[in-house]
Amino acid sequence: MGKGFLIELDDGLFLLNDNHLERISNLSESKGCRFLVPSLEKSVTRVMNVTSEQKYAEVMVARRLQDEGEFDESVSVITHWKKRKGKNSTDIFFTALPSRTYHTHLETIRNHDSLLLLVPFFSILSHIVKTSKEIGPIAVVLRHGRYADLVIGNSSRFFHAIRCMSFDHTEEQVQRLWKAVGREISLTSREHSITVEKIIALNWMDAGEPIPDTADMGLDQDLTVRMTQFTFDSELIEFEDKCYPMSLPVALSAYPWSMAISQGAGKLAYAVDRATGLIICLFTLLVLALVGMGLFYNFRNTDIQKRISPIEARISQLSKNAVTECPEIPQYQPILAFTDTLFHSRNMPGLKDLINDLSTGIFARATVKELKIEYEGRQIRIQMAGAISEPFQTAHNVYQGLLNHLTLGGYTIKDHRFETRIESSSFRLDLVWSIQ
Repeated sequence: MGKGFLIELDDGLFLLNDNHLERISNLSESKGCRFLVPSLEKSVTRVMNVTSEQKYAEVMVARRLQDEGEFDESVSVITHWKKRKGKNSTDIFFTALPSRTYHTHLETIRNHDSLLLLVPFFSILSHIVKTSKEIGPIAVVLRHGRYADLVIGNSSRFFHAIRCMSFDHTEEQVQRLWKAVGREISLTSREHSITVEKIIALNWMDAGEPIPDTADMGLDQDLTVRMTQFTFDSELIEFEDKCYPMSLPVALSAYPWSMAISQGAGKLAYAVDRATGLIICLFTLLVLALVGMGLFYNFRNTDIQKRISPIEARISQLSKNAVTECPEIPQYQPILAFTDTLFHSRNMPGLKDLINDLSTGIFARATVKELKIEYEGRQIRIQMAGAISEPFQTAHNVYQGLLNHLTLGGYTIKDHRFETRIESSSFRLDLVWSIQ
């Protein structure tokens, strides 16, 4: 299986490593990355429809459970599945428990020496339903102790979830427990007008009995005829020197770590820890590859050096006999620079063209008081200041029109200021025009 699990079930805490199961007294006896599967005492698991948008469904569930008297304290909701049913309606499959209990589990995860990921039992059952290849609804049952956890649904929707229980572990009570499961399946089938055609059963070491015949489960007659039973794949797990066929560990191993509940970057740390062996192998292979490439290229370099040595000696000999005097190369840089200046100066707009261009965008009531034009290589820097003798709104519109005109004309506005008074406004612009 490859994963480690801490399973809290029926008043016991168990540590599962590969195919070996042992009972431990507390979590501190466990080391390394684990899935923590808590019993979540005093929890309620249901499939419910709430009048709410999908993102607020958990809040409405907590409020309804408190209104119904299920809890007399704050409630935390663990969502296994939810789906929008209408504009303001949502179906949700959840496990609710007191916030105090939920945060105690999170605190346990945070304070544990190793990394723990929280996985509720009904999350495991819902994952089996979601990944099932069956088209129609199926029922998944987990038998442990005097309990039977039941989920009914298909890959796209859940219809019902409940925990059935008996008084003790006697054969008669176990039969009553399976009949309770059958009644829940029949009621759900009638309520939602569906046909559950398969029961998938998971077991723990204290629930090794086979699934009863459908006729002995109290199912409706039409379901009894059409339903098939299936026991989930199991493995032999050693516990106290005895081997038990269990299917729950197989289901746990198939549960993806990405769907577990963690604190902070717990999932990422878990993934890194799981991949440590692979990373070490890849790193080792990379180092070996680099060493091999280094040796290979060192050999090639030595061989090439041997071939180059005679050629270098020949070149050195020829250099001694060669004429060392070279004709002086004329310096063309100043000529090229002057030619470049003439070319770009020819494309520069003249002073008259600039003044006409700037005047086109100026309003009739606007007065230019200062105009400074400087030719700098391929750029022309223009500083312009003036006043607009109009009220603020008109003056500001004129100023914005001037800016738009200059921008469309190819000018880059480096800086601009607009100051206003009651009957007049002033402006100052710093522009640059460049040859494209």
